[in-house]
Amino acid sequence: MTALKEYITDGLKRGTLQRSEAPDACSFFFIDKKDGKLCPVQDYRPLNAIIWKNAAPIPLILELINKLLVTCSNEAQRPGLPVIHLGTTVASR
Repeated sequence: MTALKEYITDGLKRGTLQRSEAPDACSFFFIDKKDGKLCPVQDYRPLNAIIWKNAAPIPLILELINKLLVTCSNEAQRPGLPVIHLGTTVASR
């Protein structure tokens, strides 16, 4: 219990922790490290169980770049604009 109080006090002083009035929380405990120190751990599983899952996948960066370049090349119709195809760069037109 002393380690928890020290951890919270130190975190509040440093600004790495802040007070929260959120209605939900996760359990917090310490585990022993090999060097004898304590490592703080939070169990997010109960919180994850009540959070809405985002069903929309995050788009791949290369897909976004490809769409952007295709749009730009269609609007500008300028030769020399590079076109990127998912993972490879194709020579300029």
